[in-house]
Amino acid sequence: MVKCSGSSCQYAINWECRCNCAHANHGAKGRLGWAAALATPPTDRTSQQQALASTAKNRQQKADTAQRDRVQHHVGKSSPTRSAGNLNWTDTKTAIEFARTRDIVDRLVRNDIERTQLIHVVDEISRIAGELLDSLGHGRDVRLRIGDHFWCDVVAGVVSVLARSEKTSGEIDSCADGELAAQTWDSLIRSRTSSHGYRPIATEGTRPTRAELDERAGLLGEQCLPVLQETTAEIVEIALEWLTGGTDPLLLKLRMLAVLSCPDPARHKLVWDSSLVPLLTGPITSALQQRLTTLLRGLVEPLSWDE
Repeated sequence: MVKCSGSSCQYAINWECRCNCAHANHGAKGRLGWAAALATPPTDRTSQQQALASTAKNRQQKADTAQRDRVQHHVGKSSPTRSAGNLNWTDTKTAIEFARTRDIVDRLVRNDIERTQLIHVVDEISRIAGELLDSLGHGRDVRLRIGDHFWCDVVAGVVSVLARSEKTSGEIDSCADGELAAQTWDSLIRSRTSSHGYRPIATEGTRPTRAELDERAGLLGEQCLPVLQETTAEIVEIALEWLTGGTDPLLLKLRMLAVLSCPDPARHKLVWDSSLVPLLTGPITSALQQRLTTLLRGLVEPLSWDE
């Protein structure tokens, strides 16, 4: 299992991770720790859980304040709501942070089974990351490329495939080792081939795609490519084994994991479209988040890159 340089790494969000974990621990592991600590009665918390609960409350309060400020900023304005193509960056960042730090964490505090399942999957991804880096080498270029949305590409790829299919949960289980893993890999490659990393308000430029950067680093060569495909298949298998409860609950848990794991959903169309938008319009969304998305409909529209 890969380890970070400090506990704060596990809830840090940085689109260019330089940590030894190659972003496998970031975002999801820390916020799941917050949820577990907050779900524990204060009198029963360990010193570590006390610290996590304190951090979680502080970060949630900041997210609440920022979200209320954005709502107040837009209330009463006569201008039309912004589309996903020209969203204000502050609005976008605030809504995403609120989704994962307030809405998702609160959901996981209330749902012990979901939290336990996701913690296990994230721990397994951390283990797999260690094995992957052992196979590919721990060099800086490799870590940067794996840290550039690889893990959330896998999770969001599963979501995208399942959301388009009409399979029942039993049919999903039966194809875990073959069809679904292959389709997830295809979705991942399409994502990385089309994504330059631009956020919605950015203009098109000359930055290479993620796939081009992967190729320059040697990740798509004969030696590395099979390893990445095997890693993708293993994550798919683990997710389907542990995230139980039928197709719709499976999709909800995978979407929460994708948003928690993603360094920046506003620069990642696959996560934005497959996971963030359904969460912002789904049952876990709080009234405050709904208020902002009502004012800014672009937050719940598919993301399109500037041509």
